[in-house]
Amino acid sequence: MKIKGKTIGAPKPRLCVIERDDEQFVFTLQAVLDYTDFDAVCPKPEPPKVLRPGGDVTENITSPVYLKTLEEYGTQKTYWLIIKSLEATEGLEWEKVNLSDPDTWELYKDELTDCGLTEGEIVYLINQIYNVNSLDEERMKEALDRFTHSQSEEQV
Repeated sequence: MKIKGKTIGAPKPRLCVIERDDEQFVFTLQAVLDYTDFDAVCPKPEPPKVLRPGGDVTENITSPVYLKTLEEYGTQKTYWLIIKSLEATEGLEWEKVNLSDPDTWELYKDELTDCGLTEGEIVYLINQIYNVNSLDEERMKEALDRFTHSQSEEQV
C-alpha cells in the first residue's frame, strides 16, 4: 500500500537511556511489525468444539481451560514483544532467554534485574517499549498539529 506514492515504512527505532552517575546504558527499541516467528513458535489457541443438539458444532469460547490458555498466550505474546523490541540494542546478549523457546521468555525480567537495573528503571524501559509499539493521544495530537501546520503553510 502507498499513500500519495509513498510506502509507509517501519517507525524509526527509539533510544531509551538509563542514566547512572558514571555511565549510560542505551537501549535501542524497535517496533515489532511481524509476528510470523511468534506464531510459528506459539500458535494461537483454538477454542474447544462442542456438539450441540441437532448436530451443530460450535466453539466453546467460554471454556475455562480455553480462557486460561488464551490468557497465557497473551502473556507470551507480551514477553515476545518486549524481547523482540530490545533486539535492536547493539551488543545485547541474553543469558537465559532464547527467542525460539517460549518457556524462557519470562526470564527477561530476571535478566534485567540481574544485570543491575532497578525496578523503576525496568518499568521505565518496558513503558518505552510499549510506547514504541503503540499510539497514544499525545503522539496523535502532535501528528495532527504537524499536518494542520503543513497545510496552512501550503496555502500561504
